[in-house]
Order: sequence, then structure tokens, then C-alpha cells
Amino acid sequence: MNFDSQVQTLGDLMRLDSGFAFKSSEWVESGTPVIKIRNVQDGFVDLSGCSFVNEKTAEKAAEWFGQVGNTLIALTGAGVGEIGRIREKQTGLINQRVGWVRPKDNEDEDYIYYLLRFFKNKIIELASGSAQPNVSPRDILKLSCQVPEKNERMAIGNLLNTLDSKIAINKSLSKCLEDIAQTIFKSWFIDFDPVKAREKGQKPDGMSQKLANLFPNSFAESELGMIPAGWECISLGTLCETLLGGTPSRAKEEFWNGEIPWINSGKVNEFRINTPTECITHTGLKHSATKLLPKGTTVLAITGATLGQFSRLEIEACANQSVVGIIQSEKASNEFIYLNIKNNIMRLISAQTGGAQQHINKEDVNAFKIIYPGQELMSEFTSVVLEQFNQIGNLMTKNIVLSEMRDSLLPRLISGELQLPNEMLAS
Repeated sequence: MNFDSQVQTLGDLMRLDSGFAFKSSEWVESGTPVIKIRNVQDGFVDLSGCSFVNEKTAEKAAEWFGQVGNTLIALTGAGVGEIGRIREKQTGLINQRVGWVRPKDNEDEDYIYYLLRFFKNKIIELASGSAQPNVSPRDILKLSCQVPEKNERMAIGNLLNTLDSKIAINKSLSKCLEDIAQTIFKSWFIDFDPVKAREKGQKPDGMSQKLANLFPNSFAESELGMIPAGWECISLGTLCETLLGGTPSRAKEEFWNGEIPWINSGKVNEFRINTPTECITHTGLKHSATKLLPKGTTVLAITGATLGQFSRLEIEACANQSVVGIIQSEKASNEFIYLNIKNNIMRLISAQTGGAQQHINKEDVNAFKIIYPGQELMSEFTSVVLEQFNQIGNLMTKNIVLSEMRDSLLPRLISGELQLPNEMLAS
């Protein structure tokens, strides 16, 4: 790759402005979303839990509305240096201390995003102040870099963005597949649509007569309200095994950096868990409270800021003491368990206790009551949704490969160590 002989700075390629300073009195319950530093995540913008302003305030700050493709940098706080990119359905007004990147040449937008990711560690090093780390846009723009010619910049940005786009498509498809399974679960076990149809003497839509006959044709009173006659309100601990995690002693070096995946409660925020937080040794597993949870286990965070977050393991893994694993049995499959937790999580965490550190415990999970339709119907449901869950697992595994490929190529392409063939260069 032929780099320009002159070393340039980031400021030669882009502008970096801190966002708009909204007043505390301007926040409202709903309206135009505002992207704060906490919403800037690794590679994307997470609008869940964002703040809002009304239409009048939004008009006043209209020039600070980010567009799809824009790169953002967290300039302060615990996530200082985090670099995100606005993608579909992630647009909003940009708040102060969120750095808004605008390339001087719009065709450099992809390249500059990956260039900044290449410089992420250096940007974090620039942050000053231990209690509240900060980094100034001026210092970021002073960072020096070698810059290839425009056609090479565009080719690098396009290649890396193609990988990220494929990852995003796989994530979107995975969530659609889960929505399909969720729709079926809700129809059968929350809204009781087949039971309501049979109660009226009708055949449930899209269902064979053999399957329809497994549903009752009437309702009965229960501790959870009216449920299909013959179904039970049963505790999770009766249906399946629950295991509380643990953390091997950090003082024992022989317990860590082994081959057994181990996760902390922060990982439970992920849609699916394919990679560990760290790895422990067999000795660490043997001499600690942690347990090895099978692939497919539903994991639930039970304390602190992560309370109520849940996910599904796509690998065998241990967990820390803030995580409970809920393991399938003959009576309840992994898929049935996962969707029960998904649909009942707010009721489950309503048992929380504690002041500053809210939590539930393993006994609360064991005692939690769900509506159980019987093993035969549960098995039929599992056979209907199993393909969706398997496809999700496969797509998430593909994303691991794509992410590793992107992360391997990025520094080599940006530094010039790896050259793209001429046919890939933009004309």
C-alpha cells in the first residue's frame, strides 16, 4: 500500500465537536432521543434508556442531529474513548461530551470510523483525571497518522464496513427468529389463543388437529389467575435445576488463564453468549463455588445494575456469584425456560430486596411460579421453535468468525502492513 510520505494528523481528515449542552429542565419523558455518553457503545449507539427532549427544544438543537453513518466518541466518564457509529434506528440529538466526528471529505466516513477504532487505546490514554476521565477533541485531533491515497482509504473502509454490515444483518436476522419463537410462545402460553379457540368450538389457526387436541377447551382459576384447565402453576425449582455461580480466588494464579470459559454478570446483557469474559483452569473450577453450565442454559443476573438481565449460553461456561444458571430437564427444555424468563422477567425481579444494591437470590428463582402445560405439549412447543434457536446459534457463531476477521484486518490495513490488491481499490 502506498502511503503519502507526509505524516498527517486526525485533524487534517476530520472535525470533532462536542455535542449540544441541553439544560436539565429540558428533559422530558418522551420525544426526540438524545444520545449521551452512556449510549455510545462499541461500534453502535444503544438508545435503550436514553433521554428525550420535546419538539421545541429539538428544533433549537436541530443542527446537532446525528445521521446514519456518523461516528461518535465518548469524551468523558467510565466509557471514555468508546467509539460508536449511528446505524439504522439509532439516530438522535448529540449531547455534550459526546464527540461528533465529521470527515472533511464525506467519502472518508467509513475509513475515519475504522481509523479512530485503530486509535482507541491512544484516545483512552489521553484521558486525564481518575474520578472522571476526560479527553478533549483538540488532543484527539493532534494524533498523527500515515494516510493512504483516497482510493485506498475508500477500499479499506468499504472492506471493513462490509464485514460489519454482515454482522449487523446476522444480528437482525437472529432477533427476527427469536421474535417468531416469542410470538408462538405468547400465543400458546400467555394469551392462550388455542384454548380460547377450542372453548368456542373452533380449530386453532394454522394448527393440526392432533396438536390442537393437546390444548384444553376451558379455563380454571389458579394462583396466577385464570389458566387453561389441567395446566399447573409450578415453581422453576421443581421443573429444572438452578445453579449459582462463583469466582475462583484471584489470589491463586493457578486458577486463571485456563481453558474453561467463565462469565461475569455483565456478559448477561448480551443477546447470546458466545465468548467468555475470562477463562479459568480445571483447578479453579474444582476449588471454587462456580459450576460448569451446559450450552443452551438460560443465565440470569440477580444483583446490582445488571439485575434482571438474562441471556442464553451458546457455549459451555462457568459464571460468577451474581449469575444463576437455569438448566433444562425432561420436563422443561432450554427453549421453554428461556422464553418463560423473557416473558416473566419483571414479575420475577419484583421479589428483589436490598437498598443500594438490589438483588434476588437463587431461592427466589427456584420458588418462582410459571404456568406449565404438561410435558407432552411442552415437548411439542420445543420441536416447533428449536430450528429458530439453532439458526440463531449458528448465526452468532458466524459473527464470531466475522468479528475476528475484522479485528485482525483492521490494524494491518490501517497501518499499511497489509496491502489490498489493485482490483479492490476504488477508481
